[in-house]
Amino acid sequence: EPKFACATQLPGVVDQFFFYQGHLVAMTKQQPSEGAESYLVHIDVDGIQLSFVEALSLGEVNILDSRRFNDKLVFYTDLRLEPAQPVAQPIQPNLPFGGGVAVAPLPQTTHRSLRVYTLGDKLVEEMHDTLIDDGIPQEELLSMGVDPSTPVGSVVNESHRFGDDMWASDHYFAVTEIVNRTLFAGFQTQTYSVCTASHMVETMYIDCKTVYETQPNPDYVPPSASGDHACQNITLAECLRQVARGANETIQVPVGKQCTEQVRQTFVCDSYEQRSTQYPTFSYDQVTRLYIYEYHPEGFVRLDTSVHEITNAGLDALALGDSVPVLTTSSESYELSVPGMVQTLYFSGGVLYVISEGVLQVYMLDGSSLIRTATLQVVNDSLQSSLFSEDKLFLSDFGWSGGQDQSTLRVVNLSNPAFPSVDGATHSLPGGHSSIMAARDGIFTIGAVQQFEGISANFIKLGLFSEPYADESAYLILAVDLMGTWLLDEESHYFSGPEQRLLLPYRGQTNAMEQVQRVSVSRVIPGEIVSEGFVQVPEAVERVRAAYPDQSSFLTFAESSIEWLTPNGSEWQSSPVLEYYQPFAVLRLDEDDNYVEVQGLGTRCKLMLANASAINQRENATYSETFECGNAQAVQAYDHTLLFGATAVEFDDKAKLRKLSAGEQALVQESIANRQTCLLTTEAVDNPVIDYTGNYAQDDFTCVSPAELQMLQQKVAEEAYGTAATP
Repeated sequence: EPKFACATQLPGVVDQFFFYQGHLVAMTKQQPSEGAESYLVHIDVDGIQLSFVEALSLGEVNILDSRRFNDKLVFYTDLRLEPAQPVAQPIQPNLPFGGGVAVAPLPQTTHRSLRVYTLGDKLVEEMHDTLIDDGIPQEELLSMGVDPSTPVGSVVNESHRFGDDMWASDHYFAVTEIVNRTLFAGFQTQTYSVCTASHMVETMYIDCKTVYETQPNPDYVPPSASGDHACQNITLAECLRQVARGANETIQVPVGKQCTEQVRQTFVCDSYEQRSTQYPTFSYDQVTRLYIYEYHPEGFVRLDTSVHEITNAGLDALALGDSVPVLTTSSESYELSVPGMVQTLYFSGGVLYVISEGVLQVYMLDGSSLIRTATLQVVNDSLQSSLFSEDKLFLSDFGWSGGQDQSTLRVVNLSNPAFPSVDGATHSLPGGHSSIMAARDGIFTIGAVQQFEGISANFIKLGLFSEPYADESAYLILAVDLMGTWLLDEESHYFSGPEQRLLLPYRGQTNAMEQVQRVSVSRVIPGEIVSEGFVQVPEAVERVRAAYPDQSSFLTFAESSIEWLTPNGSEWQSSPVLEYYQPFAVLRLDEDDNYVEVQGLGTRCKLMLANASAINQRENATYSETFECGNAQAVQAYDHTLLFGATAVEFDDKAKLRKLSAGEQALVQESIANRQTCLLTTEAVDNPVIDYTGNYAQDDFTCVSPAELQMLQQKVAEEAYGTAATP
């Protein structure tokens, strides 16, 4: 049975851990009231003994993504530079129905930072790049004006910002830079919100750049004058790797780091007003650049940002084991970028796949160089999920048609991974697929249906599809006993390979409008998805992990609880490993400073009775048994009774509980409604100051009924406002 062996406190909220050769690094984030700094907390682990080593601050940032490459830790974070001050809000433009022009939204702060540390006896920083967003607000662009002679289609502004994600394999990682180009589209007269006063704010910040030295690629092989590379006596796969390894003439090797103090000018609009005037209008174009880093034990190398491509025709009809006489590469090099925003990016066995605007671009990587091998339209703009398997790429888009949510499951043939082709089979299905997984007996999907044939469904669905053409084999609809169900984050899902078992956390709502949290358990067998029931857990599960290598039991991790899931016949059961009931109310019982603390976990509560002198020493308190209190976030008290919505309990001085009947609960509610309010004065007081540490006699107070209190409030309102309204 799982039990705790040791524990140590960490500052703030823990996001993720890395462990390598006895070194544990925890990423933690302080609360905003504490400074909102993110830390790398380095701890040595010896058996079950934990020893603090160091805590490195990354500053007031959020860690967006991170990866470990042996002893190298890569952190991709946001970076806040703008001053925290109120900004005037533009007046909404007075546009006619169906009218108006395209107006870009105000840019959000999207500065980024890329940092690399070596993990050993100490964390040593070896790379630090601050990636600054140079986008400008729309009103600043308008305030600069556009010359009337400017040709339509001219680029009037170009801005750059780095993306939200980092992608990685075991050997490479990539970050993206989004390039937005603003093009002049003409002039139009309309009533718009105009910035009438503005100023610039200077912000000091430290700008860090890794210094790269451009060095010759030691593997570079120049092509012939025609761009050909001979492939005699080797396979297509071998030849592609040779060409990819030698395609780029240079590599970029980090040789140092420079940090300088910089001043950033930020445009701030102070006031707006509406004016009818002639405005320039704009259209927008977007591309995303890729920056790819290759891991070496001594440090990372950044690949060149230009790329050549294979120009031979008909290579998609070949297998990788086939022979070709020659591969031809373009004489022209292209920017390593894709149109629009990256929808998904994936490294697989030396091949990089990038999908943007429904187009798949394929790159062959080897060493510190790469070459583009194929470009292929594969899906529409609303890609929802994807799965790269050994010889197939499964894609699911998502959209609405006729008031019904639906998706199309598509298959791309990767038997020649460098030159994929689209299979003809596509399947239009109700609902969407948020996850696609490779099961032993087919393609396994997780998704939901919101509307079906005009009916609000809100069902979670599991699907099984056969390979290679994704024909429908089986479905399983979960939790039809609930009014509505919602999937939790994809990171909470767990698929056990040995038993082909899915543990799927979700939440739902009962007919009594109570929220329930569950973990569904199901298993894939040939042609079928078998339900193994569900376990109800006290709160939303954030992670599921196998407790033992044989995958015979599992642990669920939530904010305040850890549950152990074990088989129970043909279904499953749960037992608590740790359940922490969080206090949400503290009520004084008597003049001797005895208190009752109300604690909750999910839909369950319990009481803790203690004196004020010992309330923080939990071992000296008296606890009640747990009881159902619904989704209680507040409690009403009257003497020794507590009301939690539809539930009410009575407790004694030993914390023994008794549930009240509906009639008894009604009497308590009536007593609460009629209970008196005691006032230090019955006259209106401006800016009252009360000494809460002082001692007051009972005679100092005037106690009034609810009706009398209402009359006093009405009197105050009439004197203050000349009206009978109650303030």
